[in-house]
Amino acid sequence: MKTALRVIGVIVLCVLALGVFIAIRFPFLTPWYHKKYNAAAYDEEVVRLATISETDTETCIMSRFEALYPYWLGTRWNFNGITETPGEGSIACGYFVTTMVRDMHFDIPRIKLAQCASEEMIISLVDKTKIKRYNGNENELMLKYIEEKGRNLYIIGLDNHTGFVLHDGNDIWFIHSSGTFPFCVVKDKIANAEVLLDSKYKVLGNLSESGLIWQY
Repeated sequence: MKTALRVIGVIVLCVLALGVFIAIRFPFLTPWYHKKYNAAAYDEEVVRLATISETDTETCIMSRFEALYPYWLGTRWNFNGITETPGEGSIACGYFVTTMVRDMHFDIPRIKLAQCASEEMIISLVDKTKIKRYNGNENELMLKYIEEKGRNLYIIGLDNHTGFVLHDGNDIWFIHSSGTFPFCVVKDKIANAEVLLDSKYKVLGNLSESGLIWQY
């Protein structure tokens, strides 16, 4: 009996430890996260952003993105996911990128661009002079470039994946709908983003410095 109680106690402690780890590592998976970042609040934020007049186009793109992406964290990933509502349904990586850009008030062809190759999508949204390409052995070169550029927002295309790279002025983040654990939209420090670093081909488009995006 005592042995059984000890086993149960160990299991309970393990479950609690796992819960604490998830709450710290992935706070957007906790039940209370989307009480604040809910779909109704997202819609209000999208409307609010449309009323703000900003003359600095680079700052405009950054502020729009940073206001909206927290709502999407924790939204379930699915290869065929097409939801337009954060926290509800599921979303594939390409649809996450194009839905975010559309909700930043750029009238892009959301479905068409989500379904094409990520490099083609980036070429459609970012000036050619603002696009960099790297092979699998050039991670340090890419990270040095992003670091030296400072605060900026990029769309990145990988071998079989896509997402955003955000330099927020302090750290560099990879924000994407992840097809690996925890299978949802996540925000990873780029140094820990294996799917990005392991990609043999990377296309990096500087969205916040793009003039082409303003044609939409």
